[in-house]
Amino acid sequence: MAKNAVGTRGGVGKRQDQGLNYYVFHRDTLPKTQPRYLTKVDQIPPEVVDKLIDMYQKDRLTLMQIAEKMGMEWWTVKEVFKKHGIERISLTERAKMKRAKDFDLIYRLHFVEEVSVQEIYQKYGFSPPYVRSVLKEGPETYKSRSVPIKMKQDKSGS
Repeated sequence: MAKNAVGTRGGVGKRQDQGLNYYVFHRDTLPKTQPRYLTKVDQIPPEVVDKLIDMYQKDRLTLMQIAEKMGMEWWTVKEVFKKHGIERISLTERAKMKRAKDFDLIYRLHFVEEVSVQEIYQKYGFSPPYVRSVLKEGPETYKSRSVPIKMKQDKSGS
């Protein structure tokens, strides 16, 4: 079983053995490996890290939503947060924060502008059960900013 060198090109050799072709890569043509201490997380620029953290803490997006928007895997986002000491927010806490964020708008629409729950759903996309739960918990739960109350004008002109 003699191996015959058919040809070499750019550091890649082609060999033939029993009618099968083999490609042989010479050491100098192989890709250089990254040092072990450099991970994918270490290669993310600081401005991108800041944007990831901002999306998580201010916009309250999930790891999956952030990953989709940024074109990366969710576990990479998780590792970035772990490396930078960002505490994970539980689903319960995240839901409470979302309701607190939406409370002023829903309260104003429903009680001040007298928009029905169904209309809130149709115009703003908040499901009726979600609107009811936000309104049921009330302003004490969210320590809401004061919502200006629009007074109805008296039709008699006084």
